[in-house]
Amino acid sequence: MNKVGRPSRSVSAHKKRVSLEDSQNAGKLNVQGMEEGYYYHVVNDKNGRVEQLKARGYEVVEHNSSISMGDSNSKETGTAVTTTADSKDGTKAILMRCPQEYKDEDDAFRAKQIDKSEEALYRNAKDEKGRYGDIKIE
Repeated sequence: MNKVGRPSRSVSAHKKRVSLEDSQNAGKLNVQGMEEGYYYHVVNDKNGRVEQLKARGYEVVEHNSSISMGDSNSKETGTAVTTTADSKDGTKAILMRCPQEYKDEDDAFRAKQIDKSEEALYRNAKDEKGRYGDIKIE
């Protein structure tokens, strides 16, 4: 027997708990209908970032019958897939993509830069007088 105005125990008035798994997935790209062979990236439309990525081989993804992004605003065919990134200043986030091989080339270049930087760090540490032992990362 329930008191008047009180939900039964089986119906909770509380919000559903957000699990740790759900909270870790919250920032992930929520795009449906992505084509194989492409790397997708959401870019804030400010400081010329969209044009920079276009110069590197990215293209703006346009709405069609198969692609959508979360609660994206524009649903008209042929318009860019966008969503609001910052409601205070009106910044839009635009969905862009590039062929996966371009992304792989960029990643390989960045990895080489990191390797060179780390190599220099280890070399400097070993060559200093008064140092002994090894620096190892496993």
